[in-house]
Order: sequence, then structure tokens, then C-alpha cells
Amino acid sequence: ESGEPAVYVDSAVGDIAVVTDVFTMIGGKFVNVISDKLSTVREAYVYAEDIDSDGVVELPAVMTMRPPYGPGSSSMQRLVRWYAVNADGVACVKQHTFHNFYAGWYMILDSRWAERVAVVQQGNAYIFSVWNEEQTRADTIFTVYAITGTDRKEQAQADGRFALGEDDTVLYAAYLEANAADYQLTEEIIIDQFHLIHQDWKTEEVSK
Repeated sequence: ESGEPAVYVDSAVGDIAVVTDVFTMIGGKFVNVISDKLSTVREAYVYAEDIDSDGVVELPAVMTMRPPYGPGSSSMQRLVRWYAVNADGVACVKQHTFHNFYAGWYMILDSRWAERVAVVQQGNAYIFSVWNEEQTRADTIFTVYAITGTDRKEQAQADGRFALGEDDTVLYAAYLEANAADYQLTEEIIIDQFHLIHQDWKTEEVSK
């Protein structure tokens, strides 16, 4: 983040996690700027990348979301906080995303309320809600649909839905819920924030 060239090294931690070290030249020495105070350990399928395309590699931290419908509800635990580090090892949060690695898409979230987001899957629908600051109420703000079938284009535009993007077999659409305006969300913003995850041709790992 402070402008120096750096080398990012991912290492396996058992079979389920990965840790990243960041090396740069400081005073003529090749130094790892990641200290014990900054943990870069996370689940093995989440890799460092330039998530916001600003020329700086960001590191991911997977966060647990609070389910909006009580402890028994099914919540997708894939909220990711992306941060960069500088030569002093200080972290700078750059972006928040909801990543659905299994389905192959992610959504950029407004950092002002991203850490209060909860996502619940119901069939082919992913319902996004935001807890209020007092953590007493969760407002439903929008829903993402994964639509298949030969009539998926028609379904994507029915009942107030609008298309987000598609791959070979799935068309993704969204619907703005009643509380969307309270969080300054529009169709244009949702379309711009939605991204498909593509396979990297060299490593076969997922990337944006």
C-alpha cells in the first residue's frame, strides 16, 4: 500500500488453511512485513488478489456473519474483508465482498454497513439483509437469484427482477427489496457490484 514492490508467498497450513507472508526490501534487507500482530491465516480457498484493481494486492480475511432469522437459520459464512499492508506491516481495509465460491460469483458491499450483512440461501435465492447498528433488527435489502432453464431470460425480468450476468448455464438476476433505498441501493449499483468468478488458466484457482 505504501508503494514498494513486494513478494506475496502463500503457504499451506495443514489441508484446510493458508497463510500469506509479504516480503519487501527495507534498508537493503529482504524483510517479511507480516508480524505476529497481523494474522493472515484463512481458509484455503481464499487467495490474495488485487480485488479493487488499484495495482495493490489485497489480503482476504473471512468473517462470520450473524444469521438474521435466529440461531437455527442457514447463513452463508462467506463475508470477506480485503485489506492491504504497507512496509511497516500496518493493515488498511480496502473492500468488503460476499463471495459465493461454490456458485462462482461475488458481490461488492458498501463498507459502511458490510460487516453487519447476513446472507441466507433459500433454493435459488440469496437474500441479503443488514443488521441495524443496535443489532436488534435485520433489514432485507436485495435478493440475488441463480436462474437456470431455457426460459431464464424471461424469468430474470419477471416480477421486478433485473439481470446481473450469466455463464453457460446460469443467469443471475436481482430484486431490490423494500429497504434498499434506506441503504442507497439502485439497480445500477447492484449490477456494478456483481461479479462472476473466473478460473485462472495457469493455476486453475478462482479469481475475479
